[in-house]
Amino acid sequence: MCAGIAQDIQHWTTSHIRNPRPPARVALDEIDHPLIHKASAQFVGETARERIVSVDDNVLFKVKIQRWQGAVWPDNRCPWLVAAGRREDDSPDDFYAALAERARQARKA
Repeated sequence: MCAGIAQDIQHWTTSHIRNPRPPARVALDEIDHPLIHKASAQFVGETARERIVSVDDNVLFKVKIQRWQGAVWPDNRCPWLVAAGRREDDSPDDFYAALAERARQARKA
C-alpha cells in the first residue's frame, strides 16, 4: 500500500475511529487500523478483487473488514486507499452507498 492520505481521512478518523487525526507526515501504511492492514494484504500479488461499479470514471476496488469499507485505486506502482468509511446496513450513510451517490452527483455537475 502506498503512503498517502485517504480522501475521507478527516471524516473517517474524527467521525468513526474517534481518535485524533495523525499528522499529515505520517504515511497511511503506518497507521494502525484493520482496514489499512487488510488493504495492504489484499493488494499484494494477483488476488481476486471486487470493483466498485457505481464509480465509473476511475477503477476502484472494494476492501472490507469488520464494519470498515474502503476504496482502493490500483496504481501501477502500488495501490492507494483513497476513501474509507463504515458499513451501515440499509442506510444512505453506508460507505459504498454514499460513495455511489457522490459519483452520481459528480456526473451531474
